[in-house]
Amino acid sequence: MVEGEILDGTMNFDLEFDYALNGVFERHGDIGYKVVVYSTSTPGVEFIISEGQIPYTQSVATGHIVIEDAGQSIYTGSGFDFGDNFEFRVEIDHDQLVSETNENNNTDTLGEFLPNIVTDAFVTGTSISDLPDEDSFIFTATLGGNNNLSATIDYNVVAVDQTTGDIYSIASGTSGLDMAGESEIIEIQNLRALLDDAGAASDLRNYVITAALDPENLLVESFEFNNSGSALIEL
Repeated sequence: MVEGEILDGTMNFDLEFDYALNGVFERHGDIGYKVVVYSTSTPGVEFIISEGQIPYTQSVATGHIVIEDAGQSIYTGSGFDFGDNFEFRVEIDHDQLVSETNENNNTDTLGEFLPNIVTDAFVTGTSISDLPDEDSFIFTATLGGNNNLSATIDYNVVAVDQTTGDIYSIASGTSGLDMAGESEIIEIQNLRALLDDAGAASDLRNYVITAALDPENLLVESFEFNNSGSALIEL
C-alpha cells in the first residue's frame, strides 16, 4: 500500500502487488486475480476492490499491478464501519481454473488500520473590542477532527437587534481552513458602519453578533451544533 492522505472524507491510497506465474499460460491463457478488503472484526464480510486478468505473455511471467484510488472505493462504497484494523487480500487464480502443484501460495494479505474520518468545524473564543472608533467582533474558527479538505470553509456574520429581533447580515467570507487541526482568528471591524450599511437603526441598541462556519451546510460533520458563536455589544 502507498501511504495515504486523508482528504474530503477519504483516506486516499493505491494498492500495489507483485506476482509470478510459472508455466501456466500455454495451457490456460490469461489468469484472473481479485483483491478484497475486510475488517478483522467481521472477516466474513468482504468488499471487492478490484478484479482483472493478467494477460498471456510467456511461460514464465512476473509483473506488478497497481490499483489506483483504492481508498476512494472503500470509503465511498463498502459500507464498513471504520476506525478498525482491516486486511487486504490478493488472490491469483481466485476462480480455481488452474490445477497447480502448490495451491497454497496464490494469496497474500496486508494489514492496515483504516481510520474513521471525522470533520468538525467550530467557533470558539468570541469577543468584542468596543474601544472608541474601534468596534470589532473577533472569533476563532477551527477545523477539528482528522479530515483535510480540498476547499476552505466559508463563514458569515449576522447582527440581531435585541429590541426588534431584526437580523442584519453584516459580513461574509472564506476562512483559510482546509487542514485538520488548523485554527484562524477572524476579526470583523467597524461594526457600526456595517450595521448602517445593512439598514439597522441609528440609535444606541444592543446587538448579538453571531459568526457561523459552513453556513450552507456543505460539510458533513460529526457535530453540527458548534458551528457558531456569539457576543453582545451596544452600538
